[in-house]
Amino acid sequence: MCVKEERLITSHSHLTSSIAVRSYMAEMHNDGLYFLEQARQAEDEFVKRRFLRASIIYLCSSVEAAISKIVYDKITQNEYDNGHNYDRLKTSLNDPNSVPPRFFRSIDGKIAVLEDLFETTIPQPIKSRYKNLTLLRNKIIHFSVSYTNEVYATGEIERVANEAPDIVDEILSLTFGYINLFNGFHKNRSSNY
Repeated sequence: MCVKEERLITSHSHLTSSIAVRSYMAEMHNDGLYFLEQARQAEDEFVKRRFLRASIIYLCSSVEAAISKIVYDKITQNEYDNGHNYDRLKTSLNDPNSVPPRFFRSIDGKIAVLEDLFETTIPQPIKSRYKNLTLLRNKIIHFSVSYTNEVYATGEIERVANEAPDIVDEILSLTFGYINLFNGFHKNRSSNY
């Protein structure tokens, strides 16, 4: 979030105004970096794991928000035949009370739609690294006793969390490249607060 403060001074008063610019994808990325920094500073093992899990969740949320925004903008700019059901997807992405079509609920589905809309293929190594990151995120969010080792084993979650900013940068650099947007928030490696 960017906040710009301007001070207007007149002979009789002092006025302050603020403008806040919000980007969910950038805020989630920043939060992910913040929690990763907190994990690196944490001395208590349980606190460290909590921050590592939060970092992974927020960084993945950032990517999903970016993909949804880019897909929505692309669908809005172009017409597609009804065989893709992109009208329903467009509606669901613009309505907080609507559920996206089943084909857009998984990361595989989101990537497939992105590739279809931009008539491209995301390189398999980039796709695989991001899908592995989201697999761990899903294990954190949709916890099952069988996931205990992956979710609570410090070594695994710490390794993945430390790699996450680079993985997110890879997928977002490629994705933003489709719309000629470079050097964005995903290049950051430290939080803004």
